Amino acid sequence: MAGHNKMSAAIKASQRAVDSGPDGADSHLALANTLRDQHRFQEAAESFRRVIELRPNDLSALAPCFTRQGICRRPHKRMSVR
Repeated sequence: MAGHNKMSAAIKASQRAVDSGPDGADSHLALANTLRDQHRFQEAAESFRRVIELRPNDLSALAPCFTRQGICRRPHKRMSVR
């Protein structure tokens, strides 16, 4: 139960950061990762999409997600789309 409360608080904090600065990719990324960790995949996907919209040429922020899912074997310093 305590773990659930911590995650709920983390989601609320991340959501407040997004609400106060909706164009901040870092805030959306934090929210997406927290939602993903809670298995709230549809909501997480929406936040990940927003990160991509805000940083279309910089996928380095998403590298940890790929490595966690086994898509990449090791994280890259900089991943970009050209």
